Amino acid sequence: MEKLLQNALAEGETLLWKGRPEPFEPMDKTYKDKIIKNTIKAFVIAIILTVAYILTARYCEVKASAVLIFVFYLCAFCVPYNNYKDVRDLRKKVIYAITDERMITVVDSAKSVDYCHVPEVTFRTDEDGHVSLLCGHDAMNSEPTNWRFASVSGVVMDESNDFCESYVMYNIPEVDKVKDILSKYVKVV
Repeated sequence: MEKLLQNALAEGETLLWKGRPEPFEPMDKTYKDKIIKNTIKAFVIAIILTVAYILTARYCEVKASAVLIFVFYLCAFCVPYNNYKDVRDLRKKVIYAITDERMITVVDSAKSVDYCHVPEVTFRTDEDGHVSLLCGHDAMNSEPTNWRFASVSGVVMDESNDFCESYVMYNIPEVDKVKDILSKYVKVV
């Protein structure tokens, strides 16, 4: 990850700060209900699809395919797996960086947003006390339960006006230092 960050820096660009998300519990207060509800919903949908498929197969007098039923449950399994993957990536892969030109998140590649595309940034705290940096209208208006996913998914730009719609650095360390650095380049609200 460090090498990806170094390769992402443009010639003459100065790295002012870098850090990794602070340690956190995967099933903390902010996320526990959402993860459990989404997992239950996914498996209920898989059960409904299985029953509907079997009934339809009987009605049409064809043999139900075990492979298709397996696919329903495999899709349902993807819901908790994606939550696990986001947590794993945040804990082991993510590096946040701030330069004199932009903010960068490195996961499997470097994703960044230049300051000229960010009218303002804000810092919000979830109910577990994790402070996250939010940029763009969509991120600033999102629920804390969406911040983890947003931080690993990268930058969302509005192509019509060339502004950042969503960029999140989840659970950042050294919040005061980050605020001080960013206040020189972008409005901090």
